[in-house]
Amino acid sequence: MQTILIILSQAGVLAPLAVGVALVYRLSKVINFAAGTMSVFLGYCAASFDNSVPGVIITLLLGCLVGVVGYLTSVLPAQYMKVPPVGIALATLGFALALQAAGEMIFGGSAEAANAWVEGAVQFAGVNLAYQRLIAIGIGIGITVLVVIVFDRTMIGRTMEACAGDENLAQLYGIRPRGFHLLAWGVAGACCAVTGILQVGLASISGPLSMQLLNLAIIGAVLGGIGGLAASSLGVLAVATVTAVCQQYVNSNFVLTPILILLLLGLLVRPQGIFQSKLTADRT
Repeated sequence: MQTILIILSQAGVLAPLAVGVALVYRLSKVINFAAGTMSVFLGYCAASFDNSVPGVIITLLLGCLVGVVGYLTSVLPAQYMKVPPVGIALATLGFALALQAAGEMIFGGSAEAANAWVEGAVQFAGVNLAYQRLIAIGIGIGITVLVVIVFDRTMIGRTMEACAGDENLAQLYGIRPRGFHLLAWGVAGACCAVTGILQVGLASISGPLSMQLLNLAIIGAVLGGIGGLAASSLGVLAVATVTAVCQQYVNSNFVLTPILILLLLGLLVRPQGIFQSKLTADRT
């Protein structure tokens, strides 16, 4: 039961981040290498507000703003200059370095944590389940499901897919692709904020954590199928399972190795992603 709780906790924290990465990739075919740094920066923001309800709301709004700024400063100029997606991805890395420097200037480099929203725990099957952890799991899964529904089951998502398929054709039908790029990056920034808020409420946040969050989110998204939001979140669940089992029963110092092996095997079996159906791949 303890292992299951750890798996759900890690998946709940990482799933919004992975879905944000997949959302940006779906529209622009660009990997946002700033996602981990954005989560840490916004986690520091949440910690500075002690993760209070008003502070959480402000942090989510800041997440949208950071995502939009990231797009306007690192992606939009490169798109105008017809830079290929690989070059644009490296531009997001430059934004990550700038954001990391700003975070160190504002918050310092020490680890930060916040008080739990709800103290106490409930006992189930001989295991103490902290209310804070259960709430974090529910929020992480709930936000992920909400984003998947909005962008996979509504006209917003279908219009975004039309922009991703052919922006020039979409413009002929009166669609403004630039607005959907801003929407995608704003929502992705809010997803990064959710990951930062949950992380700082469950454990702590620090600068070096950004690379770990980024690695796990991207590996999970690629493993599941980065072209699909639901597939990416399921990939994160698989990564969280392997991580928790290794930490619990093997050696916590070698967690990344079995995850990369899982990624390699998954890509060999299903290059489009182990949880992404052919229908989804064709649509996106």
